[in-house]
Amino acid sequence: MKYGTITLFVFTLPLLVVTNSNTPIKDPYGIDDRLEIVHLYLDQWPTGVAVSESGRIFSCFPAANDELNSNNGTNNVFQVAELTGFDTETAYPNETYNNPPGGCVNFSGPFPRTKGLSDYLLSVPTVAFDQNDVLYLLDNGRCIYNGVRLEASPGGPKLVSVDLNTDSIIRSSSSPRMSSRLNRSWVT
Repeated sequence: MKYGTITLFVFTLPLLVVTNSNTPIKDPYGIDDRLEIVHLYLDQWPTGVAVSESGRIFSCFPAANDELNSNNGTNNVFQVAELTGFDTETAYPNETYNNPPGGCVNFSGPFPRTKGLSDYLLSVPTVAFDQNDVLYLLDNGRCIYNGVRLEASPGGPKLVSVDLNTDSIIRSSSSPRMSSRLNRSWVT
């Protein structure tokens, strides 16, 4: 992206914007010719977008906000993705970390609850960078099942830092108190 360019991410029906070229689509509404559509979201709907110093773009798709983003073990949805093309995303930092075995819901007790999996992303509402271009993923550890936002279980909520040079996890931090605090907070 160039200095002085306004970037527009379109969260809309894919039929509203059509192109056959690789050139950026300019503002279809004629508001400002500096607006350019960078990405079309076709399947999952994001809540956050972060752009690295090098221009890599990431989005998050929290399961706590949309049941269609809740991983059920077979639907291969992801919590964090790198935008790899005009209308394509790739699970980030990898597909395995985005797909908890059997999905995000624990059915072993009398009521379903979110699994407390510290080694998998469950519901990421926020992605952000620091001054060193490290990507931070805030996982609230909650998901929706049958229209109900389930509480977080210990191990589920975490803050994960990812090195963009190696696309690997630097650190994942969680504490037992995080799940109880997130269950009482507005962070979804």
